[in-house]
Amino acid sequence: CSGSIPSTMLSLESSRIFPSRRTNPEQNYKQSFIDLRSGHLVLLYTDGLPDAMNFQGEVFLLSRVQEAFLQGGETAEQVAQNILWHMRRFAGLTRRTDDVTMIVARMK
Repeated sequence: CSGSIPSTMLSLESSRIFPSRRTNPEQNYKQSFIDLRSGHLVLLYTDGLPDAMNFQGEVFLLSRVQEAFLQGGETAEQVAQNILWHMRRFAGLTRRTDDVTMIVARMK
């Protein structure tokens, strides 16, 4: 893992997606706040998810991660399983070159 952790947030009411951010130890960062409310989902993941490759050498990409995330689910677990299912269906049985770590949380 390269240590980059993009994040995405979805509001079920407004379908807002905040852009992913790559971490760089030499870059200055500003503190910011996101107003999380009941029903919002938060997705944090390592680069192994959007970087997953299929047999044709195509990358899963952030757009496919977001598409799977926007499908939502009743629980955070269902959302996470749906995202992994989409990634695995895309990549097939190709050898993984990076691990996939993901956290999905639904605000109460």
